[in-house]
Amino acid sequence: MHNVSLRSALQWAYRMKEYQVSGPTWIGDERFDISAKAADAAGEDQLRAMLQNLLADRFKIALHREKKDLPFYALLVAKNGPKLAAGKADGKGNIQPKGMGLEAQNTSLSEVADILTLVATRMNLPPVVDMTGLKGRFDFTVDATDLLQSLGAGNAAPDPSAIMVGVSEILQEQLGLRAELRKTLTDVLIVDRAEKLPTEN
Repeated sequence: MHNVSLRSALQWAYRMKEYQVSGPTWIGDERFDISAKAADAAGEDQLRAMLQNLLADRFKIALHREKKDLPFYALLVAKNGPKLAAGKADGKGNIQPKGMGLEAQNTSLSEVADILTLVATRMNLPPVVDMTGLKGRFDFTVDATDLLQSLGAGNAAPDPSAIMVGVSEILQEQLGLRAELRKTLTDVLIVDRAEKLPTEN
């Protein structure tokens, strides 16, 4: 791992999303290079367990798990059904900018939810969870021209909730999806203590 935050490393080690890991602010700000090698061939689960031990040892981490009743946006299929074209089942997901929107190829809806979560959490809004039940990969384009122009029309910083309203409209009109605010008990990982300077090799 190169130039990663401790939060990112913990996410991978414990199979957590960003919003499921909390602790001191610096665990998301400071960056580290982490290099480790298994003595023998190891599967992904073994590598994750090894990283847990490495982080605990080098950063002197004390942490615990909890269940919290957290809000989230459920990504659902809209009333009239999805507006998505089938992609290649074994194709590699690819999302890239296109004009004032984006173009996606061979993209799963869980990947869409992850991208929306990235946007939402940067604005201190709840994460997005794929609950469409739609499997496979899809091709689609999104045009956000109207939303971006409306956000740039005023002098004041845009209201995060207004952004999510605009995103919800795009989801429904262009993709046949919708976002519904819900609450659920969620596993969270809380870092109680960690050393900012890890021990050397």
